[in-house]
Amino acid sequence: MATFYDISLSNLVLTYSIDQLEDEYDEQSAAIALKHWRMDGKRTVSMKDSLAELAGL
Repeated sequence: MATFYDISLSNLVLTYSIDQLEDEYDEQSAAIALKHWRMDGKRTVSMKDSLAELAGL
């Protein structure tokens, strides 16, 4: 996150709360996931298939 804000890690910790950083991380992660989903043709996977895949781990 310090790189994203272009500041040192110590300034990041002094300037932003953990809640603010978590919120920003969540927003960035969601934006990336949405971009990949759109690039993948908005393909979805059923919950049944997801659970079956996890069960095999």
